[in-house]
Amino acid sequence: MTPVLFRGPSLALTAIFATFALRVIVPFESAAYDEPPKTARYYREQAAAAYKNKDYAAALVNLHKALELIPDHPSLFYNIAAISALQGKASESVSALTKIADMGIALRPEKDREFDAIKETPEFKAVLNRFDQNRTPLVKSTTAFTIHEKGLITEGLAYDPIDQTFFVSSVHKRKILSIGRSNEVSTLATEQDGLFSVLGMKVDPKRRYLWVPARHFHRWLISIKTRTVRPQSLSSIFERRNS
Repeated sequence: MTPVLFRGPSLALTAIFATFALRVIVPFESAAYDEPPKTARYYREQAAAAYKNKDYAAALVNLHKALELIPDHPSLFYNIAAISALQGKASESVSALTKIADMGIALRPEKDREFDAIKETPEFKAVLNRFDQNRTPLVKSTTAFTIHEKGLITEGLAYDPIDQTFFVSSVHKRKILSIGRSNEVSTLATEQDGLFSVLGMKVDPKRRYLWVPARHFHRWLISIKTRTVRPQSLSSIFERRNS
């Protein structure tokens, strides 16, 4: 198990020179700069190097220093848990895994060899149970509607409070579907109406229009009543908004 690493740019040293009128370039010493503060990325890289060399104590020191800079980072806790398990420190390992479980994250540490030494402990099995509980979906909503058509690659969703109608856009099929209050699905506009890949949408309930943007700065205005589709320039949109 290798800690998650990020590679950063190296620091560049700059030389300062003074140029005089006689084209004589005279170097001079620059003022001493304070050492830049070390980042979490730096400590994670140090931890990875120490882990590779099996210097687990140094790896943990650097991981904890990174954790001071980015608290509650799950990958840091996981690496701490794994290295603690390699050291035979079951309580420290389980404590770090418990912090991840408290975040609602679901992991499978039992599949990583670093935890082999503590897999059969009651504490480790208890935290595995916490991860299993986190995988249980928390459903507090009801299904509004279902679209059975495949391959849509839906993107935008808008709602008309007047007619209680949902509008769903398709990027792949370049069309907009409408779903009425009885959940019937119908096509509002398609590629034949000039639509491109439709992105987000917005209902104007007062004027009874559906604003439709798409790729390449194209815009359309669709009448919800008549279902007519009109392309719109940016200037016309601004004029309409100010009217």
